[in-house]
Amino acid sequence: MDRSEYCAQVLSHLRRLSRREREAVRAELEEHMEDHICALLDLGYDAQLAEERTMAAMGDPAEVGREMEKQYPRGWNVAAGAALILSIFVIFSALSSSYNRRMIGYAWESVVCRVSPPEPEEIAAGMFYRQEPYIPVSGVREKVDIQRNIGNDVLWIYRITVGDQDGVQTAEAAACIYDKIPGGLVSFPAFNELLVESQRGEQQVLCRQGALANPMMWNLLLRAPVRPGDDHITLRYDWLGETVTVDIPLPKEGVP
Repeated sequence: MDRSEYCAQVLSHLRRLSRREREAVRAELEEHMEDHICALLDLGYDAQLAEERTMAAMGDPAEVGREMEKQYPRGWNVAAGAALILSIFVIFSALSSSYNRRMIGYAWESVVCRVSPPEPEEIAAGMFYRQEPYIPVSGVREKVDIQRNIGNDVLWIYRITVGDQDGVQTAEAAACIYDKIPGGLVSFPAFNELLVESQRGEQQVLCRQGALANPMMWNLLLRAPVRPGDDHITLRYDWLGETVTVDIPLPKEGVP
Protein backbone atom coordinates (compact mmCIF):
# COMPACT_ATOMS: atom_id res chain seq x y z
CA MET A 1 0.00 0.00 0.00
CA ASP A 2 1.37 3.41 -0.94
CA ARG A 3 0.45 6.85 0.41
CA SER A 4 -2.22 7.47 -2.20
CA GLU A 5 -3.97 4.16 -1.48
CA TYR A 6 -3.77 4.77 2.27
CA CYS A 7 -5.40 8.21 1.94
CA ALA A 8 -8.09 6.81 -0.36
CA GLN A 9 -9.05 4.16 2.21
CA VAL A 10 -9.23 6.75 5.01
CA LEU A 11 -11.31 9.14 2.91
CA SER A 12 -13.76 6.39 1.97
CA HIS A 13 -15.07 6.55 5.56
CA LEU A 14 -15.54 10.34 5.67
CA ARG A 15 -19.04 10.42 4.26
CA ARG A 16 -20.27 13.50 6.13
CA LEU A 17 -17.62 15.86 4.76
CA SER A 18 -17.86 17.93 1.62
CA ARG A 19 -15.49 17.37 -1.28
CA ARG A 20 -13.48 20.42 -0.24
CA GLU A 21 -13.20 19.18 3.33
CA ARG A 22 -12.20 15.71 2.16
CA GLU A 23 -9.38 17.26 0.17
CA ALA A 24 -8.34 19.19 3.29
CA VAL A 25 -8.20 15.91 5.21
CA ARG A 26 -6.18 14.33 2.39
CA ALA A 27 -3.71 17.24 2.51
CA GLU A 28 -3.40 16.91 6.30
CA LEU A 29 -2.79 13.16 6.08
CA GLU A 30 -0.21 13.58 3.35
CA GLU A 31 1.58 16.22 5.42
CA HIS A 32 1.62 13.90 8.44
CA MET A 33 3.04 11.06 6.36
CA GLU A 34 5.60 13.30 4.71
CA ASP A 35 6.83 14.39 8.16
CA HIS A 36 7.10 10.75 9.25
CA ILE A 37 8.98 9.73 6.12
CA CYS A 38 11.40 12.66 6.32
CA ALA A 39 12.12 11.83 9.96
CA LEU A 40 12.98 8.24 9.03
CA LEU A 41 15.10 9.33 6.07
CA ASP A 42 17.05 11.54 8.47
CA LEU A 43 17.64 8.45 10.61
CA GLY A 44 19.17 6.62 7.62
CA TYR A 45 16.22 4.60 6.32
CA ASP A 46 15.90 4.13 2.56
CA ALA A 47 12.86 5.66 0.87
CA GLN A 48 10.87 2.43 0.44
CA LEU A 49 11.39 1.24 4.01
CA ALA A 50 10.63 4.73 5.34
CA GLU A 51 7.28 4.70 3.54
CA GLU A 52 6.46 1.18 4.75
CA ARG A 53 7.26 2.07 8.37
CA THR A 54 5.21 5.23 8.06
CA MET A 55 2.15 3.33 6.83
CA ALA A 56 2.49 0.94 9.77
CA ALA A 57 2.88 3.80 12.25
CA MET A 58 -0.22 5.59 10.93
CA GLY A 59 -2.41 2.61 11.83
CA ASP A 60 -5.20 0.78 10.03
CA PRO A 61 -6.72 3.20 7.48
CA ALA A 62 -10.25 1.96 8.12
CA GLU A 63 -9.96 2.63 11.85
CA VAL A 64 -8.34 6.01 11.22
CA GLY A 65 -11.17 6.93 8.85
CA ARG A 66 -13.89 5.91 11.31
CA GLU A 67 -12.28 7.92 14.11
CA MET A 68 -11.85 10.98 11.91
CA GLU A 69 -15.50 10.73 10.87
CA LYS A 70 -16.41 11.07 14.56
CA GLN A 71 -14.08 14.03 15.11
CA TYR A 72 -14.92 16.26 12.16
CA PRO A 73 -18.46 17.68 12.00
CA ARG A 74 -19.98 18.79 8.70
CA GLY A 75 -18.80 22.26 7.72
CA TRP A 76 -15.47 22.13 9.55
CA ASN A 77 -12.57 22.81 7.19
CA VAL A 78 -9.89 20.93 9.06
CA ALA A 79 -7.08 22.76 7.30
CA ALA A 80 -8.22 26.18 8.50
CA GLY A 81 -6.33 28.27 11.02
CA ALA A 82 -7.54 28.91 14.55
CA ALA A 83 -9.39 32.13 13.72
CA LEU A 84 -11.41 30.54 10.92
CA ILE A 85 -12.11 27.45 13.00
CA LEU A 86 -13.43 29.56 15.86
CA SER A 87 -15.57 31.62 13.50
CA ILE A 88 -17.14 28.53 11.98
CA PHE A 89 -17.82 27.04 15.40
CA VAL A 90 -19.48 30.27 16.54
CA ILE A 91 -21.87 30.00 13.58
CA PHE A 92 -22.69 26.39 14.43
CA SER A 93 -23.18 27.31 18.08
CA ALA A 94 -25.84 29.79 17.01
CA LEU A 95 -27.72 26.73 15.80
CA SER A 96 -27.59 25.36 19.38
CA SER A 97 -25.10 22.54 18.76
CA SER A 98 -23.62 21.53 22.12
CA TYR A 99 -20.90 19.59 20.28
CA ASN A 100 -19.65 22.68 18.50
CA ARG A 101 -19.79 24.75 21.68
CA ARG A 102 -17.49 22.21 23.29
CA MET A 103 -15.16 22.38 20.30
CA ILE A 104 -14.98 26.18 20.60
CA GLY A 105 -13.84 25.73 24.19
CA TYR A 106 -11.31 23.09 23.19
CA ALA A 107 -9.85 25.30 20.45
CA TRP A 108 -9.62 28.25 22.82
CA GLU A 109 -7.89 26.16 25.50
CA SER A 110 -5.36 24.87 22.97
CA VAL A 111 -4.48 28.46 22.01
CA VAL A 112 -4.26 29.69 25.62
CA CYS A 113 -2.02 26.76 26.56
CA ARG A 114 0.67 28.01 24.18
CA VAL A 115 1.00 31.34 25.99
CA SER A 116 -0.19 30.60 29.52
CA PRO A 117 0.05 26.86 30.27
CA PRO A 118 -1.60 25.50 33.43
CA GLU A 119 0.26 24.88 36.67
CA PRO A 120 0.51 21.27 37.94
CA GLU A 121 -2.34 21.81 40.40
CA GLU A 122 -4.59 22.99 37.57
CA ILE A 123 -3.68 19.94 35.49
CA ALA A 124 -4.45 17.64 38.41
CA ALA A 125 -7.84 19.29 38.90
CA GLY A 126 -8.76 18.40 35.32
CA MET A 127 -7.47 14.82 35.28
CA PHE A 128 -9.91 12.38 33.75
CA TYR A 129 -7.67 9.42 34.55
CA ARG A 130 -5.24 8.86 37.38
CA GLN A 131 -3.66 5.80 38.87
CA GLU A 132 -3.81 7.16 42.42
CA PRO A 133 -5.01 10.26 44.31
CA TYR A 134 -3.01 13.34 43.35
CA ILE A 135 -0.60 14.55 46.04
CA PRO A 136 1.21 17.76 45.06
CA VAL A 137 4.98 18.09 45.12
CA SER A 138 5.98 20.75 47.66
CA GLY A 139 9.35 22.34 46.91
CA VAL A 140 11.30 24.40 44.38
CA ARG A 141 9.60 25.19 41.08
CA GLU A 142 11.21 26.60 37.92
CA LYS A 143 10.26 27.34 34.35
CA VAL A 144 11.88 25.30 31.58
CA ASP A 145 11.40 25.45 27.84
CA ILE A 146 11.91 22.09 26.15
CA GLN A 147 10.10 21.48 22.87
CA ARG A 148 10.11 18.44 20.61
CA ASN A 149 8.31 18.08 17.28
CA ILE A 150 6.42 14.80 16.93
CA GLY A 151 5.06 14.81 13.41
CA ASN A 152 2.50 17.62 13.32
CA ASP A 153 2.35 17.76 17.12
CA VAL A 154 4.53 19.63 19.60
CA LEU A 155 5.56 18.29 23.00
CA TRP A 156 6.32 21.23 25.31
CA ILE A 157 7.79 20.72 28.79
CA TYR A 158 7.46 24.04 30.58
CA ARG A 159 7.64 23.58 34.37
CA ILE A 160 9.73 21.46 36.78
CA THR A 161 9.19 21.06 40.52
CA VAL A 162 11.42 19.21 42.99
CA GLY A 163 10.51 18.51 46.59
CA ASP A 164 8.59 16.30 48.98
CA GLN A 165 5.67 14.27 47.74
CA ASP A 166 4.12 12.20 50.51
CA GLY A 167 7.52 11.66 52.15
CA VAL A 168 9.39 10.88 48.93
CA GLN A 169 11.75 13.28 47.16
CA THR A 170 10.16 13.66 43.75
CA ALA A 171 10.62 15.62 40.52
CA GLU A 172 7.45 16.60 38.67
CA ALA A 173 7.44 18.15 35.20
CA ALA A 174 4.38 19.79 33.65
CA ALA A 175 4.01 19.32 29.90
CA CYS A 176 1.49 19.62 27.10
CA ILE A 177 1.08 18.21 23.60
CA TYR A 178 -0.72 20.20 20.91
CA ASP A 179 -0.99 20.37 17.13
CA LYS A 180 1.24 22.87 15.33
CA ILE A 181 -1.91 24.45 13.88
CA PRO A 182 -4.06 26.06 16.61
CA GLY A 183 -7.33 24.16 16.72
CA GLY A 184 -5.87 21.03 15.12
CA LEU A 185 -6.41 17.64 16.72
CA VAL A 186 -3.56 15.97 18.59
CA SER A 187 -2.54 12.86 16.66
CA PHE A 188 0.41 11.59 18.73
CA PRO A 189 -0.95 8.39 20.38
CA ALA A 190 1.65 8.27 23.14
CA PHE A 191 -0.42 9.11 26.22
CA ASN A 192 -0.08 5.46 27.30
CA GLU A 193 3.48 5.10 25.98
CA LEU A 194 5.40 7.83 27.83
CA LEU A 195 7.94 6.65 30.41
CA VAL A 196 9.65 8.76 33.05
CA GLU A 197 12.70 7.57 34.95
CA SER A 198 15.21 8.80 37.49
CA GLN A 199 18.77 9.78 36.64
CA ARG A 200 19.96 6.28 37.49
CA GLY A 201 17.30 4.63 35.34
CA GLU A 202 15.43 3.47 38.42
CA GLN A 203 11.70 2.98 38.81
CA GLN A 204 10.37 3.68 35.36
CA VAL A 205 6.92 5.17 35.82
CA LEU A 206 4.34 4.85 33.07
CA CYS A 207 3.04 8.35 32.52
CA ARG A 208 -0.70 8.03 32.99
CA GLN A 209 -1.29 11.00 35.24
CA GLY A 210 -2.67 14.26 34.10
CA ALA A 211 -4.49 14.60 30.79
CA LEU A 212 -7.40 16.93 30.27
CA ALA A 213 -10.22 15.60 28.09
CA ASN A 214 -9.47 17.90 25.16
CA PRO A 215 -8.76 16.33 21.73
CA MET A 216 -6.82 19.46 20.71
CA MET A 217 -4.43 19.45 23.66
CA TRP A 218 -3.03 17.01 26.21
CA ASN A 219 -1.72 18.18 29.60
CA LEU A 220 0.66 15.81 31.38
CA LEU A 221 2.39 15.47 34.74
CA LEU A 222 5.68 13.56 34.52
CA ARG A 223 7.02 12.25 37.83
CA ALA A 224 10.07 10.33 38.98
CA PRO A 225 11.82 9.81 42.35
CA VAL A 226 15.07 11.73 42.84
CA ARG A 227 18.04 11.74 45.24
CA PRO A 228 20.55 14.36 46.36
CA GLY A 229 23.01 15.03 43.56
CA ASP A 230 20.53 14.34 40.75
CA ASP A 231 20.34 17.04 38.10
CA HIS A 232 17.72 15.68 35.70
CA ILE A 233 14.96 13.17 35.05
CA THR A 234 14.39 11.52 31.67
CA LEU A 235 11.30 11.20 29.49
CA ARG A 236 11.23 8.37 26.95
CA TYR A 237 8.77 7.64 24.17
CA ASP A 238 8.65 5.61 20.97
CA TRP A 239 8.22 7.40 17.66
CA LEU A 240 8.37 5.80 14.22
CA GLY A 241 9.98 2.68 15.64
CA GLU A 242 12.71 4.60 17.47
CA THR A 243 13.06 5.41 21.19
CA VAL A 244 13.40 9.13 21.87
CA THR A 245 14.87 10.40 25.15
CA VAL A 246 14.46 13.89 26.60
CA ASP A 247 16.45 14.95 29.67
CA ILE A 248 14.57 17.43 31.86
CA PRO A 249 16.95 19.50 34.06
CA LEU A 250 16.08 19.92 37.72
CA PRO A 251 16.06 23.34 39.44
CA LYS A 252 19.49 24.81 40.08
CA GLU A 253 18.97 24.49 43.82
CA GLY A 254 19.01 20.74 43.30
CA VAL A 255 17.38 18.01 45.35
CA PRO A 256 16.95 18.97 49.03
